[in-house]
Amino acid sequence: MFLVPVAVHLFLLNEDRILLLSRHNTGYEDGNYGTIAGHVEGEEQVKTAMIREAKEEAGIEIKPSDLEVVAAMHSMTDKEYICFFLKASKWSGEIRNMEPDQCADLTWFPIDNLPPNVIPYVQEAIENYLAGKWFSTYGWT
Repeated sequence: MFLVPVAVHLFLLNEDRILLLSRHNTGYEDGNYGTIAGHVEGEEQVKTAMIREAKEEAGIEIKPSDLEVVAAMHSMTDKEYICFFLKASKWSGEIRNMEPDQCADLTWFPIDNLPPNVIPYVQEAIENYLAGKWFSTYGWT
């Protein structure tokens, strides 16, 4: 049986800025910016996974009611994924780097002026979100 892994990504927004993290020492896209993200574990809902990842990576709490699924992507990068992109503008706790061995820094960027080294499929997902495009594919030839 073939199963596609499911990933969640957080568009954490503060006015016109988005929080991005610089990947470090992971073996995948190191030195590039991505979002708080991770895999959905067995018998875990998408919002539950995103809440867990936000706590694990940034030390913040997000209520399910403060999360909204804003995009989905079927991607082929290092392997095939179904990615859900969730938006939150409210959280509790102080944002801090909880995984310094895998994250060089957490930085706020203007959502319409991102650094040039954003992971390409994340860049596309942010652009799709800004354009109101809910679903896309990425990396398929």
